[in-house]
Amino acid sequence: LKLGGTGVELQMESIRALVRAVAPKPVNVLLGPWGKFGALSELAEAGVKRVSLGGAPFGSAMGHLQRAAARIAAGDLAAVAEGMTTVRFNDVFG
Repeated sequence: LKLGGTGVELQMESIRALVRAVAPKPVNVLLGPWGKFGALSELAEAGVKRVSLGGAPFGSAMGHLQRAAARIAAGDLAAVAEGMTTVRFNDVFG
C-alpha cells in the first residue's frame, strides 16, 4: 500500500490483502496509469466489488490523439484515416 499524490497506489497482492483485511466491506478500485493491474477478471477474483475507470478513457483518447498528431506532423497522412468515421461514431453513440 502506497499513499501518494495520485491517491492509493496498489499492486494486485496489496489489493488481495486489503480485501481480506476489510471483509465483508466492499473494495473499489480506481484504474489509472499509476497502477499495475491485470485483467478485470483478476480484480474480481481478488474480491474487488467495483472498478472505476475514472479519467482513463480520456487519457487513452488523448494518447491516441497525440500519437496521430505526431504522425501527421511527420507527413504520415494515413493516420487521419485510422480513427472512427462520423458514420461509425453515429452508429455507436446515436
